[in-house]
Amino acid sequence: MTLPSAPFQGVSGEQLRVPYFEDVGVVVFPPAAWCSPWGTSGAPLMARSSHQLMARLAAYFPIVWLNPPHERDGVWRAARARLAGTDAPAPDTVPAGMHVAACPPWLPELHRPAWLRAALRRRRLAAALRGFGPRPPARLALSLWRPEYAWAAGERPDALTLYHICDEYTFADHPSDDWQEERALIRAAGRVFVHSPGLMERKGHLNPATRLTPNGVDFDAFSRDWPEPGALAAIPRPRLGYTGALKKHLDFELLHEVATANPGWSLVLVGAAEPHPEIEAPLARLRALPNVHLLPPVASGAVPALVAHFDACMLPYRRMPYTDQIYPLKLHEYLAAGKPVLATSIRTVREFAPVVTVADTAAAWSAALRAPGTDVAAVRHRQDVARQYDWRHPTLTIAREIVGALAPERLEEFERHAASLGPRAAHGVA
Repeated sequence: MTLPSAPFQGVSGEQLRVPYFEDVGVVVFPPAAWCSPWGTSGAPLMARSSHQLMARLAAYFPIVWLNPPHERDGVWRAARARLAGTDAPAPDTVPAGMHVAACPPWLPELHRPAWLRAALRRRRLAAALRGFGPRPPARLALSLWRPEYAWAAGERPDALTLYHICDEYTFADHPSDDWQEERALIRAAGRVFVHSPGLMERKGHLNPATRLTPNGVDFDAFSRDWPEPGALAAIPRPRLGYTGALKKHLDFELLHEVATANPGWSLVLVGAAEPHPEIEAPLARLRALPNVHLLPPVASGAVPALVAHFDACMLPYRRMPYTDQIYPLKLHEYLAAGKPVLATSIRTVREFAPVVTVADTAAAWSAALRAPGTDVAAVRHRQDVARQYDWRHPTLTIAREIVGALAPERLEEFERHAASLGPRAAHGVA
C-alpha cells in the first residue's frame, strides 16, 4: 500500500516519516478541511487539535483525512474549486503517510430525503477508502470529531470507532447533557478521547474505554528564540498579549479595566473578531484606548514569534458553564515560551495555578503585572510544565489504544518503539 508522500514542514520544521504500522489505517472525519487551517509551507492558520494530532499520528498509521462535505448550495462552488484545482491543499502542507480527500462536488450533505442522504454518505466513505490506494490496510479505525459523523460507524461496524471530544459541541453557553445523539455515540465508540477535565467529568462515565488526552503544544516551536516580528516593533513594552479569536466568550470588560488601570502596559490582541454582535461595542471601547492594539490574525506558524516577544500573556475568558469545558490550546503555548500567564478562573486553568496567575478581577491582574515573575527559575518552571504536554504525548496515547485494539500482537513492538523515543514520550503525560 502506498499513499502520496510529500515533504511536510508543519511540525516544528521536521519532516514526518512514513507510517510505522502500514497494516492499520485511519479515516479522519474532521471538524474542518485540511486546507483551511493549514496554510502554505506548512503554516497553519488555525491549528486545531485535530490537525495537530492527526499530523503526528500519520507517523504511525496511514491516514485519510476526509474533508467535510458541502451543503446543497455549495455544489457549484465545490465544482469550480475542483476544476480550478484549488480544492486540494498545497503538497508541502500534507505529511507523508496522509492523504487528504476532498469531498467530490456531486456528493453533498443533504438532509432529506433520508435514503438519498444515506446513499451519498456511503459514497463519500467509499471515496475516502480509495485514498489508501490499491492495497488498503487490513484493519481500519474511524476517527470522528463531531457527533454528526456517527453514521460512519454504522457503515463500517468492523472498524474501530474513535470519538474525540475536544469541545462542548452544542457550543451553548449553558450546555445540557441531554444530547442523545452524542450520548449514543460515546457509548458505542470503541475508544473515546476527551480533551478537558470539565468534559471528562460530564461525559467520561458513559464509556469505560474513555481516556483523558489534554490538548498539547509544539514545545520546540514555542520554546525557542525568535526575532521580533515587524507587527510588534512599534508597540511599546511591556506587552500583555493574547492570540486567538476575539469572541463572545472573552471578558472584554475585564480587559478594558486592566488596560485603563495599567496605562504603562500595551495590551496586544492578535486574531479575527467572530461574527458575534454582542462584542462589537466592547471591541470599539477597547480600540479607543491608546494602549490597546488589535492586530489581524496571522498564520499559526507565526504565533510562536509573537508570543516570544510578549512580556506576559493572558487567558481572559468569561466565567460560564461553556468555558468551564474548554481546554485552551494557547495555555501550554504561553507556558512553553516561559511567559507569565494571567487567566480567569475557568475549570482547566485552575489546575495550573502554581504556574498561572488565576484571578477574576482587574485589581488582581494589575497586582500580578507589577510582579510578573520573569526570573530564570520561574521561566524554566513554566517550560518544564509545558514540556510534559508536548503533542507527542497524546499522540502516543491514541496510537497505543489503536494498536492495542486492532493489532494487539504488535503491542510489545509498539511499546519498544515508544520507549526508544524517550521516557516521557513512552508513558504519555506525567
